[in-house]
Amino acid sequence: LEQRSLPGPRVYSTTYAYECSGSGVGASAKVVFPGGKGAQPHEVTTDLPKKIGGKDEHPQPVEYLLAALIGCEVSTATFVARHMKPRFRLASIDFDYKAERNGGVPVSLPLDADLPGSPALQRVYGTATVRCAASSAETQARVDELRRHTQARCPVHRTLAGVRFETEWLLKEAEE
Repeated sequence: LEQRSLPGPRVYSTTYAYECSGSGVGASAKVVFPGGKGAQPHEVTTDLPKKIGGKDEHPQPVEYLLAALIGCEVSTATFVARHMKPRFRLASIDFDYKAERNGGVPVSLPLDADLPGSPALQRVYGTATVRCAASSAETQARVDELRRHTQARCPVHRTLAGVRFETEWLLKEAEE
């Protein structure tokens, strides 16, 4: 990351670029991420349930979106926790998130008619259980601060800005 020397808070300026290619047939698509610049190549395959034309052999694209949200929030929370004053002694976060959207919109007919709504996610809800290091004395107020800073900085969360979030982050007492 390139650091700009400005008075006030420390600000990093950089642009991240992402790359993938893919192909598909029917309800299934294979997407390849080439790697590079220290990253390994990866691939994912998407599918749909049998009842809507897929083979149900892989997660749906929207399920990957929910997985991306959880992955982004946990990695962002780890960064935020390290930089909170005093440092938040994060051990782990267990997510139980669900999402809803209007499933009829993408398949509504006729094609030239106005869509009866939006196919976008409407709501993400659930809990994130935050576990702290055994010797820490964290409070729910600090967990709330961790959540606020995390969701403000998480690229996937911010990309889903039009979605209604009903997620609660809960402090789980450390087990000795």
